Amino acid sequence: MIVLVCGGRDYADRVSAFTFLDWVHARHLVTRLVNGGAAGGDELSDAWAVARGFPDTAIGRYPAAWDDLSAPGAVARRSRSGKLYNVRAGLERNRLMLRREGPDMVAALPGGRGTWDMMSIALKAGVPVLPFAHWRAGETELIRSQTELARIIPPPALRRRAAAGALS
Repeated sequence: MIVLVCGGRDYADRVSAFTFLDWVHARHLVTRLVNGGAAGGDELSDAWAVARGFPDTAIGRYPAAWDDLSAPGAVARRSRSGKLYNVRAGLERNRLMLRREGPDMVAALPGGRGTWDMMSIALKAGVPVLPFAHWRAGETELIRSQTELARIIPPPALRRRAAAGALS
């Protein structure tokens, strides 16, 4: 089974990530692992695949082209350090992974907007998702709809408004 793993760049819990991915592998027999080639969740999934003996050819890495300002639809912004980057690069990379790899499922480690985007577009394409938080709560069934996902993990915009007290 081709499993696309996504997760936040700040996610660093190696033990939990490995336990989650071991469970996914035991239940769904991962034959190819795909990730976005970024720090955090992607890096942990890469380390998991290497530690479990996956050959390099069975790991698909798709780093975002943050520096490509000539990409169609690129939106240039300045980073805190003043460097220009394509703010849409991560979203475009997510779509490329989905289109090129045709995953059978998405295993989503904790993350933010990019992780939510990956889960959302996967569901729209008919690819089921297993969010880490859902699995950790003892729920092992794959999520198959946007409505179900939003009930379990609110979209980032709703979480920000709730944190600001706008939804009470």
